[in-house]
Amino acid sequence: MPRPKVIHLSIPDSDAYERTQKRGRADDSPANAERRIVEYRREAELLLARYPDALTVDATKSPAAVAASIRKALGY
Repeated sequence: MPRPKVIHLSIPDSDAYERTQKRGRADDSPANAERRIVEYRREAELLLARYPDALTVDATKSPAAVAASIRKALGY
């Protein structure tokens, strides 16, 4: 069975926090945003330890640019 391809979306915590605050969703309080970032980092660390050959994509770019980077990394 082929090994799955794993994409790591790399973004500084400050950028991730800023994006959640701009969304304006009711559940995007500062406390929830911080909790989600901590949870993401913990989960990503475990996943990256299991898949050290994960493809890293710069997620600080526009959604279209990130999608294009993912397609390129996957060979589409």
